[in-house]
Amino acid sequence: MMYKEMVQRKKLPALVSLFITLIIFICLSDLLPKVSIGSINIKTFVTLFFNMIMIALCYMEFLKCKVRYKYLIVADQLIIHRIRGQEVIIREDIKLKDIEYIGKCSNYSSDIHISSSKKYICSTFIGSKFCCVYKAGNKFKKFYFEPSDGLMNKIRLLKEKAVF
Repeated sequence: MMYKEMVQRKKLPALVSLFITLIIFICLSDLLPKVSIGSINIKTFVTLFFNMIMIALCYMEFLKCKVRYKYLIVADQLIIHRIRGQEVIIREDIKLKDIEYIGKCSNYSSDIHISSSKKYICSTFIGSKFCCVYKAGNKFKKFYFEPSDGLMNKIRLLKEKAVF
């Protein structure tokens, strides 16, 4: 049995957040009066600083928009691939029987010590974030991801079949 889906960053929310940040930086630089210390104009320095920050933010968003995640269910395993261009890397390979919890993060509460936590999320604005806590050897690990309802239903169905 196999099920797969792909998630990638939507470009419109990324552009909207960059545009809002640009507007905020323009307003902040306009609020500064033309103050000079010697021959150095402070407003020019601050504007240059904001421009450098915007260039860095645009570059980071561009890189984030190139990343996609593929969630696969093959037999009794949940596999997560990170795809950037032609490069495909397996990030997680978990047996469904090792999963302790999978669902909305807001519903998770436990005293289990988590040894590591990772994110496999593409959203600019985090809406319905899910988490998965699983056993890896004698440790517990956790990751955040954004599956569809179909993937979550398939995982729950396969976990229920494995119990009986």
